[in-house]
Parts: sequence; C-alpha cells; structure tokens
Amino acid sequence: MNTQPPPRDPRARDHVLDHADMHDLVADLALPGGASMYVMSALETSRELIRHSSYRYEFATVAVTHSLFALERVLAERLATNEPLHALIERATGTGLITAELAAELDRGRMLRDRLGQGAESSAALRPLRAERSPTGTSSSARHSAGGSCCAASALAPTAGPRARTPTPSDR
Repeated sequence: MNTQPPPRDPRARDHVLDHADMHDLVADLALPGGASMYVMSALETSRELIRHSSYRYEFATVAVTHSLFALERVLAERLATNEPLHALIERATGTGLITAELAAELDRGRMLRDRLGQGAESSAALRPLRAERSPTGTSSSARHSAGGSCCAASALAPTAGPRARTPTPSDR
C-alpha cells in the first residue's frame, strides 16, 4: 500500500509552494455558524476541495461550483425568493447586500458553472490563474478566484452562532 501523498499537480505551482501552504490559503474561509446545514455542507466541501487542489487542479473548479450552490441558497434565503442565481445576484446588488464589484465576480463564476454544467467547458481545459503573493506570503489571487463565492456565501449567511474554525491537519 502506498502511503505517500499523490504528486502535486504542476498547474497549482503558482498558487502555493507546497500542500502545507494550502491550509493557509483556506484559513480565512470560515464556515458561518448560523447557516443552514445545506450551506455548511457545501462550503465545507468547497473548502476541502480547494485545500486538495494542489494535488488535482480540477478540484478548484469543483470547489467554486459547490460554493456557488451555497451562495445561491444563502441569497435565496436572505432575499426570501427562489429565483435563478443571476437574478439573485442582481437583486442582491440592487438591495445593497453585495457590491457591484462582487456581483461581477460572482456572475463570472456563475457563467463558468453554467458552461461546465452544459458541457461547453471542462475544468481540465481551464488555465490556472497566476497567483500574486500577498505580504503574508499567501496567494491572494488564488484565494480570491477559488474562494470568492465561498467567502461571499460565508459572509451572507446568518451568523447566529460563532463561525467554525478551519481545522488543521493536527486536528484530524
């Protein structure tokens, strides 16, 4: 039995130096304590897929898709309506729930999700984004692109309780 981790995906080289850095990359993606179980599950799945995308780059695309599921649910709950995601994003922008800049980012993610779902795009064909290192050494553009909808869903979810801390490998 092979107990070694799988080899790193070379497309992830611009995001982090090694897999251990992936824990820092997702550290700010906190789970909202007051969110529905559906939202919590989708965000946790998204966060873990981002964490493991250094081994398989396509996991980042699946992570964005899952975080958009959570975002769609959160917006529907907050706006008390059951419309398609593009309409929810427009409505949330109109009510001031999200900024126009965030709406544009989320809409790009929504269009990617739609193209993936229609078979017009493949996560394997997507080119990795170049990461920009922040002063803390983490990859700010990677966090933004991979976790933008995840962060938005977390921020918009009800916060009746404390946000769950991101577990580290030593917690498991």
